[in-house]
Amino acid sequence: NVCKQQLEHEVSLYQLTPCEDPSNQDPKYQRSNIRKWIASMPVELDPDLFKSRILQSLNHLKKSADDLKKLFVKELAERVIISRDATAIYDFNPHSNEIETLILTHLLTMVSGANNMPRAESVERILNKFSSHESCKVTLHGCMVQKQGTKIRIYRCFGKAPPTPIALSAKIKWDNRWRCNLSDKNLTVSYLGMSDYIKLKKDANFVKQSNKLNKNILFTLPVVFDLEKVVAIPHIDYYNSGTFQDVFFVFEPNYTSRLIHFC
Repeated sequence: NVCKQQLEHEVSLYQLTPCEDPSNQDPKYQRSNIRKWIASMPVELDPDLFKSRILQSLNHLKKSADDLKKLFVKELAERVIISRDATAIYDFNPHSNEIETLILTHLLTMVSGANNMPRAESVERILNKFSSHESCKVTLHGCMVQKQGTKIRIYRCFGKAPPTPIALSAKIKWDNRWRCNLSDKNLTVSYLGMSDYIKLKKDANFVKQSNKLNKNILFTLPVVFDLEKVVAIPHIDYYNSGTFQDVFFVFEPNYTSRLIHFC
């Protein structure tokens, strides 16, 4: 809300050397063309009044954005839970499309481990579908989004691009999401493949522990391998070697929020 003349006055008052952004004169930027257009307006059209009305509109938009942000923060803190297997669960409100779009965008970015957010129109398309279906599921942004009644569950979905196996390291995040507490160059972190799963089904301890978790989610969690077999699946407390029972993984996506409750 500070005009250029006021800024120039402040700079002069404190005897500072101003820095002029060269992009302000670059015609490829829309703001440069708008400035030139306002400057070229006839005096009869009162360019100052025009600018004041633009500022007034911006102030109204800013207030609306601030109000929406406050409500979003409140809803995020009260309605969202992230489990230790990186599954997000929240109550869906079909009557609050703006807030639902923000929440779902936020959670998809977090659960996927991505560095970018999904496109708003894609998120809105899912929400429109959820509003008219009691139960359904869709994939978006590397996640499975599942609605059952008023609950929405979001968990990782590899699709055709599963994460690359890496050496067990406390310095590197596997799948852009999981940080291990140990490093061992003789061990590898990867996901549970179907062939490994079939072998483990013969292990009664694995069957008992894996039954505690949704199988779709089990196939997206970090698994520790040696050269021959699965050594540990910490999220279900399965260990195939007494040596590595102190290994664990912490969900540490690139994008997170202190407002989210982890359990």
